[in-house]
Amino acid sequence: MKNRYTRITQINAPLVNRKLFFSAVLVIILYLIYSTPFLSDYLINDEWVNIGMRALDVSGRAKDSFLTSGRGLFGMLEPIVYEFVGYSLVRIQLVRFIYFSLIACLAMNLFLFISNRSKNYLHNFLVVLLLFVQLPFQGQMGYSLQLISNGLPSLLLGVLAFHVHFFNRNNENIYIFTRSIIVLLLLILAIQFSPVYAYFSLIFLVYLILTEWKQRQKSILLYLFIIICSFLFSIIIYKLSLDYIHTIGRQGYFIGEHALSSLFNRPAELLSQAINPLSYWSAFKFWSFPFPINNTPNIGSLRRVAGSCALAVWVLFVYVSLRTEVFIRVNKNVALSKWLAVLICIAVSLLPILADYSDSINDHRPHITLVLIGIVIVISFDCINVLRLRYGALFSRYINYGLILFVVASCFGAQSNVYRGIVNGSASQLDFIRTELVNSRPIKRVVVILPDWYGCLVEPCDPWFGRVSSYTLAQHGGYRYALASLGENPNVEIVFIEKNKFKSIENWSMIDWNKYVLVRKLNFNFLQKN
Repeated sequence: MKNRYTRITQINAPLVNRKLFFSAVLVIILYLIYSTPFLSDYLINDEWVNIGMRALDVSGRAKDSFLTSGRGLFGMLEPIVYEFVGYSLVRIQLVRFIYFSLIACLAMNLFLFISNRSKNYLHNFLVVLLLFVQLPFQGQMGYSLQLISNGLPSLLLGVLAFHVHFFNRNNENIYIFTRSIIVLLLLILAIQFSPVYAYFSLIFLVYLILTEWKQRQKSILLYLFIIICSFLFSIIIYKLSLDYIHTIGRQGYFIGEHALSSLFNRPAELLSQAINPLSYWSAFKFWSFPFPINNTPNIGSLRRVAGSCALAVWVLFVYVSLRTEVFIRVNKNVALSKWLAVLICIAVSLLPILADYSDSINDHRPHITLVLIGIVIVISFDCINVLRLRYGALFSRYINYGLILFVVASCFGAQSNVYRGIVNGSASQLDFIRTELVNSRPIKRVVVILPDWYGCLVEPCDPWFGRVSSYTLAQHGGYRYALASLGENPNVEIVFIEKNKFKSIENWSMIDWNKYVLVRKLNFNFLQKN
């Protein structure tokens, strides 16, 4: 007799193709979660700096980006994107919608890839949906205008490299050496857009290792070797480019400089950081804040405690699953070699985390932990399947329903986080600027009084979410965009000063961010009292 879990995953096959049905539902849910970025008017982070950028000397920008940050193709594409959007809201929203559409296609691709190997479509759907509502993808959707120049091309090229390598049809006509060179070049190109996103295909690879290790062992090991080669090649090239610009008195991207300095000058310190499990706690922030708990105060250091506890529980869970798998498998050596390959994938996914401020334990920016989070989710669902085989009664109805509730809560939390932490807060900043400018027309010169407080009041309080940022507010781009949207000249003089240095200036349009901060604090207190 079929259990309830099997019955709820089955749909009348003659009436509808189950793969297409779940793919469509996946896209619809992602649209409902992530539609606010391309339906709203806001700028975030680097967009404040680059909005209105002119695509002059594209080759020069590419060369400069390659030498300073090792990302030449990013330096080439970024000015073209910002030249296209200009100060047009419609074009900005179009670019963000294109970004969402391609990410949705990537989610469908992962779902179909898993479903070609597992007929439990609801299970596959939950895996992919849970991954694509995590903080890294929330950040990608919110920062889509910024990231379309580096994150999206890198993701797509990396996944393309994976599919080229494991393409089986007419395989006898494709030489292994030639195909490996093509895959290596694709990965190097992906790194030239963004080293962080280039290895997203490791998520696909881990699933393949867990399900088809015996059949594809040689091909999997070859792909891992190509990944390591692409990483080493990029590191060497970047080190040479930094050495060159140092000789002409320039400095590179400070995070890249710091990472390479740790690798070549302080390897012992980097190794001690790498073997410390607490270094990776920020990849385990799986909690979210949907309504009615969306006004949770900033929990500060408790985030690290909660993330570390989640990490410990996950490690214990995987250990129990591994013991169970070795117990129920006939060939124990196959199970152990398979998990050794998984550990190599995990090690590669840790590299961006170690490179991001490599001498301290941080709450990392969401995109840094993307690949590790994906691997953790794929492994977790595989462990559930293993334990279900051994303890079927325990992992029946309640566990499966619990997973569904967890994924649903994560979806609501993702929608809430993107709206509150990125879109609404950033849009309110632009609205505040416009209000202040309209009240001080005619606009000839603008003085910006920077706030004496920075930070965030509610969760998520993340390097990409919910902050009043000194970096953002002291950039000209956002103000020029607001001026252009009001029909004013965006190229007026803009001066930034601190509150304690302010003196009355006649004939200047004034924007005092301390008023904005005060309203945020008062609004937070009002919400907490109610």
